[in-house]
Amino acid sequence: MIIGSGLIGRLTSWRLIQTGHAVTILSSDDKAGTDSAGFIAASMIAPFTEAVTADRSIRDLGIQSQALWDKWLAEFEKPIFNPQSGTLVVAHEGDK
Repeated sequence: MIIGSGLIGRLTSWRLIQTGHAVTILSSDDKAGTDSAGFIAASMIAPFTEAVTADRSIRDLGIQSQALWDKWLAEFEKPIFNPQSGTLVVAHEGDK
């Protein structure tokens, strides 16, 4: 049983199903997950943008996460749109 249908809940469920487990997801969200952080933030992984204001370890985790996403997305039968063309920083922290 998985409680929550956000990114972690869905990815955990997906992996458990791949290994033959029966999974039940409990969530107050709708099927599309429109209340989840991943839906609202478009599941954005932007480690170099995060580096503007966050600790270096956050940037490093983001870089590792990008590699994991590439690996996971390659496992789906249908191609998943996952552009990595950069992020525009409109107001840089140093410009205050």
